[in-house]
Amino acid sequence: TTLHDLGLIAAAKGDRTLAETRFRQALDIQRSALGAAHPVTATTLNSLSHVAAAQGRYDDAATALQEALAIVRTAVGPDHQLLGLYSLNLG
Repeated sequence: TTLHDLGLIAAAKGDRTLAETRFRQALDIQRSALGAAHPVTATTLNSLSHVAAAQGRYDDAATALQEALAIVRTAVGPDHQLLGLYSLNLG
């Protein structure tokens, strides 16, 4: 989504606060429009986890990634590449 992309741009520029705000805005819309268990929602949670980790908030990062993993397992199955990617990020 556009808000997710704006979050990625803010993160790339080093503005983690703005990035987190954009990712959270995107999550709110995605959960409302697509549902909490949609793969796009998982992608935004993954991005949010990177920002949290960059701020030293490792528990928050792990929580976001665990939620993303749960979504991917349910939505696309255990053999999908996103499951491997998010597991790697969590590890």
